[in-house]
Amino acid sequence: MSSVVQKICVVTGANQGIGLSIVRQMCQQWDGVVYLTSRSEERGKKAMEQLKSEGLNPKYHQLDITDSQSIQILHNHIESNYGGLDILINNAGFAFKSAATESFGEQAQTTVDINYYGTLQVIQALRGLFKPNCRIVNVSSCEGWLGHIKSSALKSRFLQPTLTFEDVTQLMEEFKNHANNGTHRDEGWPNSTYKVSKIGVSAISRVLQREFNEIGQNQICNHLHPGYVKTSMTSNKGRMTTAEGAKSSVFAALLPEDTDIRGAYIWSDCTIGDWELKFDSIVKMYNM
Repeated sequence: MSSVVQKICVVTGANQGIGLSIVRQMCQQWDGVVYLTSRSEERGKKAMEQLKSEGLNPKYHQLDITDSQSIQILHNHIESNYGGLDILINNAGFAFKSAATESFGEQAQTTVDINYYGTLQVIQALRGLFKPNCRIVNVSSCEGWLGHIKSSALKSRFLQPTLTFEDVTQLMEEFKNHANNGTHRDEGWPNSTYKVSKIGVSAISRVLQREFNEIGQNQICNHLHPGYVKTSMTSNKGRMTTAEGAKSSVFAALLPEDTDIRGAYIWSDCTIGDWELKFDSIVKMYNM
């Protein structure tokens, strides 16, 4: 391990879109080492060349959030070279297009496995490296509002004050089973695999912050909606640029030590939303 203590930030899914803009802005605004990670090493290194042509100097490491070995290799690299992690921005994600031909059950399996399990796996694998003042930023979505779930009984399970990672995982597994059987709507789930996966991401963000609070250190985890951004995931139909979409992630990553923004849902304009509100209320609040 280097004798020089350096601040380290890792951004997942960062070879394009919002992730690439997050790396760019972190390099511009933060005095530390910023790691651009991507599943494809070829695409990641191409993105690195782009940033270096702009006078920026991030570092690169391959990372597939669905591959435990890939995550462990990154863990070992950070541990041996830096000893710990200051900022983790979980941006990597996936969504099927509306024209997808896979069954709803297949889409549920893939989407939940990437967005929920991938994010959870990265957090759990790297958690031992989190420094006392670390910032964990989970990119959720407006689709991740709890209000998308219409069943009061189901919603109440996500709001249990003692909710654990295992509890959220159980809920995600129940959704996948119902999606496969075609009974998810009967059980109160939304008819969207992406919405459920991002509800899961938001839920574990709140669980992690509660655990941080119990430890008593200044570790913080927030989840956010980056906005309707023009990216490949939105088929370039978004209203915002990727630079605008990165704004809330960078804001959450650079929160000061004395912040009271903890376990919060941060909107694209860096205001704080209420994850528990009915989604209709959020639509009216933000004129969506």
